Amino acid sequence: MKPVAHAITGGLATLTIATFLTSTVYTELFGSKEQITAVKNAIVFPGLAILIPLMAATGGLGRALVGGEVSPAATIKMRRMKTIALLGLFILVPCALLLAYLARNGLIGPAFAGIQLVEVAAGATNLTLMCKNFRLGLALSGRFRSNRHQHAPAE
Repeated sequence: MKPVAHAITGGLATLTIATFLTSTVYTELFGSKEQITAVKNAIVFPGLAILIPLMAATGGLGRALVGGEVSPAATIKMRRMKTIALLGLFILVPCALLLAYLARNGLIGPAFAGIQLVEVAAGATNLTLMCKNFRLGLALSGRFRSNRHQHAPAE
């Protein structure tokens, strides 16, 4: 049951981040200020209220799956998850809160664009790391065969 729950929560978290990222980029390129504000507000709530528990559950279930014996591949997944968590906690959540505040107050200008650029870069990094972890998890479970993951990857 734990592997299935881990895959579901991880998949939903990845999909949520991808949704945040694509919605942000799309509205920045093609949306009005009102649409940008709506997206920024939706990312904060209900977005973060959905994403944060999904990320916590994914991490907790992943640790439970590893147990006492930690393979080199599992170590890589855990190191990536620490990076994902740190980016989320110290860059993505503060950016999301600040961008929603700026958008609500009509302050969509150069500062907003700069913060938005940081958020998109960090979000894309997290999405990439999560996809790498998903692929490595499939390899560890035997559902995805790759010669790259038969031995300890050096990352």
